[in-house]
Amino acid sequence: MIGLAAALVLIVSGALLTFRGLGWLGGSAVSEDGTLATLGSIIAGLGVALGYVSLRRRLRGT
Repeated sequence: MIGLAAALVLIVSGALLTFRGLGWLGGSAVSEDGTLATLGSIIAGLGVALGYVSLRRRLRGT
């Protein structure tokens, strides 16, 4: 259960960083920063991977 919660936090925070980096969410000094968009995508991807592993373990019952 903790793995799924952590995955959700990573996905949401990664998406927010990506959107800020792409300039879709303005109002910040880091808006439209390509590095931030890249890091956000990586963080969101790690969240998806963690969610997949957590769900797979939960369905297996281990």
